[in-house]
Amino acid sequence: MLPEELLHHIAEFLAYDNSCDGIERELPEIHYKHATQEIRSLSLASRRLRRISLPFLFAFVRIKLVTGMRNFRDQCLANPDFAGSVRTLQVSRIHNLEGSDILRQLLPRLRNLAWVHLYSLNTDVALFIALADQINVKTVFVESLPSLSDVPLFKVNKFLLHSAQIQCPGIRVLEPHLRHGMQVAQLVIYRPGLLQDEFGLQRFPGLREINIIMGWEPVP
Repeated sequence: MLPEELLHHIAEFLAYDNSCDGIERELPEIHYKHATQEIRSLSLASRRLRRISLPFLFAFVRIKLVTGMRNFRDQCLANPDFAGSVRTLQVSRIHNLEGSDILRQLLPRLRNLAWVHLYSLNTDVALFIALADQINVKTVFVESLPSLSDVPLFKVNKFLLHSAQIQCPGIRVLEPHLRHGMQVAQLVIYRPGLLQDEFGLQRFPGLREINIIMGWEPVP
């Protein structure tokens, strides 16, 4: 039988998903978004390979609706190894505070969770502060700046804003958050012809993509 370290590298190679597009391609935490058929097959070969494959099978977990969050909680409570395998968590379409409270209470059990993507989530500042204070969580991916409106600025250094819309001279709205360490992955710039020279001196940590909206109809 091959050494366990080598088997671990093989499992990691099989689990790696290189089909991501756009911003996701630049985010290493998303590479296990879709567990491949190969890693699933490897996990069924033996108990040893199942144990080695387990962290990759459940490295990325997607949760939708509050019922999904309840099921996730029950699985984490029943199986600590499962909870310890989760590295990336994508949460969406939870429109009441119950789901937010469940996730906040589960954080101490998710000891290897490094990346959290919150999308269409009705939450309160308590969850954001808990995520900011959780040592193992490195990045919290949020869809829009209003999501962070109540988060103290000194807590935003872990947050990566998916998309920021800039309508001249609205770039100032980002400055306090950027100064305190927030990153932004995508800029959507409207009416770029109105931007002033100082815009060229702005720094946007984490920037991976710029979309420019000209505001003019194409000439036939």
